[in-house]
Amino acid sequence: MKTVITIDGEQLSAEDIITFLKFSNEFESVAEKVIEHKLLVQAGKTHNFQPSQEELQGVADDYRRYNGLHRAK
Repeated sequence: MKTVITIDGEQLSAEDIITFLKFSNEFESVAEKVIEHKLLVQAGKTHNFQPSQEELQGVADDYRRYNGLHRAK
């Protein structure tokens, strides 16, 4: 099984993560989010969606705010 995360030398596979999500009762909600994301990407490609510069900048700004990246280094 391919390692996707290593924590203090312990390797975790996608199967390990899926097992955890199932036991923590979170698998279904995560799977739904993945499916929704894939469907949105497919619809965008099908309809040749091209985001504007303003939309891209807005998403980048939201990402920085969410991750506490308020200033450049």
